[in-house]
Amino acid sequence: MLKMKKLLSMALSIGMITSMSISVFASSTDEVIIITEETEISEILKEKGLYDENEEVLAVIEIDIPAPEVTSTASPYLTFKDIYVEADGTYSSTEYSAKYTQNYPAGSFDFEQSFNSGWTLNANLGLNVEVFEAVLGYELNGSTTDTFTYHSEYYSYPFTVKAHVNYDREYYKVYDEDLIYDDYIGRTFVERETGYTIKVVK
Repeated sequence: MLKMKKLLSMALSIGMITSMSISVFASSTDEVIIITEETEISEILKEKGLYDENEEVLAVIEIDIPAPEVTSTASPYLTFKDIYVEADGTYSSTEYSAKYTQNYPAGSFDFEQSFNSGWTLNANLGLNVEVFEAVLGYELNGSTTDTFTYHSEYYSYPFTVKAHVNYDREYYKVYDEDLIYDDYIGRTFVERETGYTIKVVK
């Protein structure tokens, strides 16, 4: 089927999304980037939709979670009756609402959060998850939960910590293939937590 061959080609060309990186900022380690310069703080917060002119942000801490290793490959055949999916873009995004907010007295803080180390299907539209696993070539909804910890520098005044989750997302359109006209069922995506953007606010 021509559509299936085209779909498979698109899926294979996408592959795994690499973890989002901020190339303009120097990193002291492979997993943590600490941004303290005012202009750079404003730049990264505006880029992620987290900027608030009423906040005095002392630092932005970018925590990156490495992508899980993928050992399987996409299936050469998509035999799921008359249902097929079509790639519809890949995006990185940041959750606007903070997953973690905490007020602290003067001193340092420990950040510890769990995260999913693999890809999950956000909504399957009533379809079998194997449809997407066959296209992507890796397992969905079977990820393990890990924990990342971070110990901050010392602050000489009270501060607030707000941690926002970063995601990589692959979007797909789902169709019910008919003889004359293909019915559009809906749009869904698979996603992976790629880390956190942490604001330290005075």
